Amino acid sequence: MLAGPGSGKTRVVVHRCAYLLQVERVQPERILVICFNRSAMYELRKRIRALVGDLARQVAVHTYHSLALRICERSLVEERQLGSDQDLDFDTMIRSANRRLLGHEQIEGIDSDDLRDRLLAGYEQVLVDEYQDIDEEQYEMLTHIARKAGDDDDHHAAILAVGDDDQAIYEWRKADTRFIRRYKSDFGAELHYLVENYRSTSHIISAANSLIGQNPDRMKADHPIRINNARRNDPEGGAWEERDANIRGQVLILDVADGVAADAAVASYIEWVRELDPVTGWTDFAVLGRTWAEANTTRGFLEDRNIPIRRPIPTGLPRLERIREFRRLLDHLQQSDPPRHRGASTQREHHSDLWRRIVLDSNGRSDPFPDPTGCRNIPMPGHLPRKSSPRRTVSSQKRTSYRGRSVGRHSPLR
Repeated sequence: MLAGPGSGKTRVVVHRCAYLLQVERVQPERILVICFNRSAMYELRKRIRALVGDLARQVAVHTYHSLALRICERSLVEERQLGSDQDLDFDTMIRSANRRLLGHEQIEGIDSDDLRDRLLAGYEQVLVDEYQDIDEEQYEMLTHIARKAGDDDDHHAAILAVGDDDQAIYEWRKADTRFIRRYKSDFGAELHYLVENYRSTSHIISAANSLIGQNPDRMKADHPIRINNARRNDPEGGAWEERDANIRGQVLILDVADGVAADAAVASYIEWVRELDPVTGWTDFAVLGRTWAEANTTRGFLEDRNIPIRRPIPTGLPRLERIREFRRLLDHLQQSDPPRHRGASTQREHHSDLWRRIVLDSNGRSDPFPDPTGCRNIPMPGHLPRKSSPRRTVSSQKRTSYRGRSVGRHSPLR
């Protein structure tokens, strides 16, 4: 599927997965969905589950690197717990996974064909998002999986890839559009186009077509992006064609002297738009930059103008016990036994310092502000500051037991 911007690439993958599950009755463990990063992985899982419910739990949704870890039967958490100080090279991990899929890496007592079947877990349907961004080793992995690393036609998996050569932006990390160009011949695939844009106004689509049309050897050269049929009679500038009598919703290009002038222009434009339409909320604006360093200077400028900012952080985090740092915290707390002769305050400091060390260690960082006492008092889950309330004696509270000691309900040890 060659899908232009705003045409619903991820929606295609999600609904194809739901169709396979609910119409074709494919077993969920036979479906493999591959994407590029954890944010996309969480989004795919959430959207698939919204369509099919608990069936989604059994669908394998992976990034290339998480799939390589699974094929190589390795765990980052276990390696860290075993004391490995070496940073894992994910590119090397993908190469190792490819060797296993080819049968070049043997495991004693397991036939290479049996090993491949076990690793691939009988996948029959492979769905790939953002296919234009794959590199050579990721392409090799996909090829091995789709063909089951063999030459038997009966063992080929069906593969659906969604991408757009016009949106290939990762050449700097060795992504190559020649793989999406070869897809049709490599897999004997049918080619379909998604060119209706559901997101942008006609002015924005026209500007984008004018820019991308200058690229040579485009796969969609004869299929320009267009606005979706339901909006084709809308004003070309959308709602802003009436709100802004000067620009009328067109793409505005400003020439500025330097980065400081650019930040000032961004802030002034946001304030100007808010004056034109006070109903427009702060979350209706997005500021894009090439690097976080550039974004940080812009953020400081906006904050100085009392313009609230936020970084885009995905919502719907997994349960706390499924987050690595919290899992390690629970494991450490189970194994640790603070000296019982210490008072409540000292024990709280012990656990606070333990929590700090776990988080820093999990992120591979040392403490930038070491505490010479070794007991920095950081609030722990369950020990967050509370509103002040009249003190009561322990005898007036319900008592409970903690490691053989009797403490009050509001004790910091609870």
